[in-house]
Amino acid sequence: MLFSQESAGFNTTIMQVQQARAAKPFPAIPLVVISAGKQDFGVSQEVMQIQQELLVDLANQSPYGVHIVSEKSGHLIQLDDPELVVNAIRQVVDEARCKGAGRYDQSFNNYNIQEKLL
Repeated sequence: MLFSQESAGFNTTIMQVQQARAAKPFPAIPLVVISAGKQDFGVSQEVMQIQQELLVDLANQSPYGVHIVSEKSGHLIQLDDPELVVNAIRQVVDEARCKGAGRYDQSFNNYNIQEKLL
């Protein structure tokens, strides 16, 4: 998919997220939401701010939600910061196995973590 196509669908995505939230409550599951800290692909600061707000809100939907900003990553976080992505997946799996016993581990110490206070 071209980035121009993805950008064109941004408003639709926002509407779909709002509709999904209105449909039913988010489950109490382990959740790590990762967002880009750098602008790229010509994304405006305004659009980036809206995306950050949506992702913070998404993380706050779960009582076990954590939002992490990868300051060294743009849109392609899995390529720019693969270690963070792998650690986030491991953390979610570990928490799911332990029924949410831990919040996050030392793997995330170098990142901007914004977690919901319970």
